[in-house]
Amino acid sequence: MSRKWLILMGLFCLVQPSGTFAADTIDAVKLREYCQLVGLDDSQMNGDKILHASICLFYVAGISEGYDVAGAAHKQICFPADSVVTNGQKALIVSKYLNDHPEMLNNPSVYLVLNALSEAFPCPVAPKRK
Repeated sequence: MSRKWLILMGLFCLVQPSGTFAADTIDAVKLREYCQLVGLDDSQMNGDKILHASICLFYVAGISEGYDVAGAAHKQICFPADSVVTNGQKALIVSKYLNDHPEMLNNPSVYLVLNALSEAFPCPVAPKRK
């Protein structure tokens, strides 16, 4: 699926008929369902699956980029400097985390995305000063 298509779908499809964003009401169970679609072959995707995969990609990307922009004082997520981690890779990491931790699905999705990414990309621990 081309990047241009995903961006276009995301912009047009994230807004529900009521005028609210679909991500406003996404819970962890829905996010897990949507993120599982990210790794599927394009030929297996219909309109709803493309929409749901796009919601996952944009939701994860928004949280990840928002976290980077906020510049948390005590960073918990450190993406590798020597390579690029795509939004698709981030979505697959979140999908795996949600599948591996079903007991956490009652928590807000935003925190689960941050937990998944911090587990996958932990920051190095600074040595303690004496």
